[in-house]
Amino acid sequence: MLLTRLRKYIYPPRESLNLQNIFKPFYVMLSLLGLFPYSIRFLGGKQFLIKPKSIYTNAVCALSLMLSMTLFLIFHIDHIIYKSTEDNSLTEGFMTQVNYIIEMLNLEIFCVVYYFSSFLNRNKFVKVLNTVAVWSDRISISGIKTLSFLRLKIHFSIGILMFLLISQVCVNFTRVDSLWKKVLVMFTFNIPQMIQFTAILFYYILVNMVITLLVIIQENISISTRDTKTSSFIRVEHRMPLSLKQLELIYIKAFELKRDINKAFEAPILLTTMQCFHSIVSESHIIYHGAVMEPHMVLHSIMNCSVWILYQLFKLYILASTGHLLQEKNLKIGQMLHSIRKDKNDFQLLLEIQHFSNLIHFHGKGLTVYGLFPLDGTLMFKVVASAAMYLIILVQFDKRN
Repeated sequence: MLLTRLRKYIYPPRESLNLQNIFKPFYVMLSLLGLFPYSIRFLGGKQFLIKPKSIYTNAVCALSLMLSMTLFLIFHIDHIIYKSTEDNSLTEGFMTQVNYIIEMLNLEIFCVVYYFSSFLNRNKFVKVLNTVAVWSDRISISGIKTLSFLRLKIHFSIGILMFLLISQVCVNFTRVDSLWKKVLVMFTFNIPQMIQFTAILFYYILVNMVITLLVIIQENISISTRDTKTSSFIRVEHRMPLSLKQLELIYIKAFELKRDINKAFEAPILLTTMQCFHSIVSESHIIYHGAVMEPHMVLHSIMNCSVWILYQLFKLYILASTGHLLQEKNLKIGQMLHSIRKDKNDFQLLLEIQHFSNLIHFHGKGLTVYGLFPLDGTLMFKVVASAAMYLIILVQFDKRN
């Protein structure tokens, strides 16, 4: 009975598929970590209402978690500097010790910045949810398909978080170290990184909600681009359920949501990119120093550093693939507009297509981080290439103790 209710909760029946049932499991995870500033109430699956004064409760939750991580960060730094590190192959040597501390500080700073940014932009999150809920419910033809697409993305995100939680716990508590050291690592590395992954996947889900609006546009345009032959002399043309002006309105809404999401996550993404770059360099340097310069690292430490590097690559992949998919859908709509079947004398339709094309050209720019670099398929290559070049320079200054 319990398993049946859990299955219906995670996989609601197709006829009752709405944004409420889809987003609620991930919303629970966000609330547990204090990453969603408001407590929201689902009104019939069509609108998300903010519970009055819920921001204060969530702020207390976020502040308590931040104070706990900061306290354990101080304990961990004290343990590294003032305690003996002869039994710890990850913190031997001055350079590796400094990188170890910087890595902890990077994760802590990310958590502080994200909590601050999320509370400043808290209304934008609810705006995205309400806009997608309204349009997916209004468009019954393609709404079910787009919601199924979104449900797949959210379940993928939840599965990734569960896998990361299990892997981090296994790696941490199988190390040959004291229990106090394991607790310090859990509060200064594992929990902050889980917060970071949850925030990144929340960004991934919000951008995919914007993509669902673009999919609605794409599905409606594709109906008018195909025809059906009922016989050798009769051709039946399909008309779009929505007019081009209505599709333009959806596109403008999608652009506004994309701009709000980009503004809310710019600072956390910038810090994530910097933290990933530093982690790739520092963990690779720790492996090099402990396995080549002074061979003393055990297999578990090498695996620990390698897995940590894979975590950073996965963060970059999520950010890069999300921006790339958004650009791809945007480009596809622009191409499909010119495939709409039209009469050469229908000047009104031709003008609407031209206006829509200009709108896409003007607003179709991808996601960026303060205009410094785009979030597209090249992000992962740029960071990894820069880290590799910096590591090559860094190892030349490494010396044996």
